[in-house]
Amino acid sequence: MALDGAAISTRIMTVHRIALDVDKAQDALFAQCAGIARFSWNWALDRWKSQYTAHCENNSLPKPSEAALRRELNAIKRAEYPWMLHAPKAVPQQAIKNLGAAFKGFFEGRSRYPNFKAKDLCRESFRPDNGPGTFRVEGRRLKLPRIGWVSMREALRFGFEMNPTLKSVTISREAGRWFAAIAVEIDHS
Repeated sequence: MALDGAAISTRIMTVHRIALDVDKAQDALFAQCAGIARFSWNWALDRWKSQYTAHCENNSLPKPSEAALRRELNAIKRAEYPWMLHAPKAVPQQAIKNLGAAFKGFFEGRSRYPNFKAKDLCRESFRPDNGPGTFRVEGRRLKLPRIGWVSMREALRFGFEMNPTLKSVTISREAGRWFAAIAVEIDHS
């Protein structure tokens, strides 16, 4: 089937996992952000369970939702958890969004019921961005909200000649090293 010479351009999503070179201050901030993400997940899971139990006992009460839990945490974190204010605001928000996605997968029969997260210094992660436009990459540097510039061991593997759109970044620690998983949408023609 010919398309009269029109080129078909498709966008594909790929993730680049790149090791980071962090200094001591960045290492401490990353560890704090990972702890805030874990705390937010566990806090939201506890609230979800109690709200769901209350809803089952009294149908006039609303069912729990990740959006309501994010609003609830935002309303109380300045007074009850001021240490959360040192991290990008997206860290606890994205953790609760991830919990909402986990519950969606559970209710659709694709995954198990979400569990509380334990402190694991070998494997921890957080997402400091709110999506496209809230972080950027320049060569071998990554700029994160409230964190600033972080050195990467290498540049993105697909060059900018493929017109990439930066979608999200997840920072994780494995075996004492920090990595950035950068989701990129690129033209594939």
